Amino acid sequence: MSRKTIHWLLVLSVAFNIGLVGRWAGRAAIEHWRNERNRAERVWCPLHRNLGVSEKQWAAMEPELLEFRRSSQAFCSEIRRRQAELIDMIAEGDPHPDTLAARQKEILDRQQQLQMLIIEHLLAEKEVLSPEQQSALFSLMRRRCGCAGAGPDCEGCGIGNGMLHRTASTGSGGNDNSDGL
Repeated sequence: MSRKTIHWLLVLSVAFNIGLVGRWAGRAAIEHWRNERNRAERVWCPLHRNLGVSEKQWAAMEPELLEFRRSSQAFCSEIRRRQAELIDMIAEGDPHPDTLAARQKEILDRQQQLQMLIIEHLLAEKEVLSPEQQSALFSLMRRRCGCAGAGPDCEGCGIGNGMLHRTASTGSGGNDNSDGL
């Protein structure tokens, strides 16, 4: 082989190898980007995504969050149903005050049970969150619920529906506000 042919074969080989390495690097970058995107999407709750929970934290929190969501939705549905019944009782004629008081007590008891469920959920999450994440969560809760002087912003069944319940439901098409609530 002539020296010129060897030179061109060497140039062609180097160009081919550069092309292969470039293609491999491009695919590796795309795969890395996909993995990062998938990791972020695994945390479906906007609140927890904004808090920056890790995959390990999310794995510990998600089952509890799903159970909390299911339970709190059941409590809120029952409270709303009982409130509607109370309104119907008042609207229909002249109800006995003891009957109204009994229905009101049922509603208050369920609201208290919901509040205990929320507290248990917050304590469970607090165990998993870092101190910085806890601070961000509770600061956000204070702002959203009027405890920091911003005015009341909670709705429905107190904190459960106005904040945590609404946050939990965002994973399946619920309210996805910009701050994660």
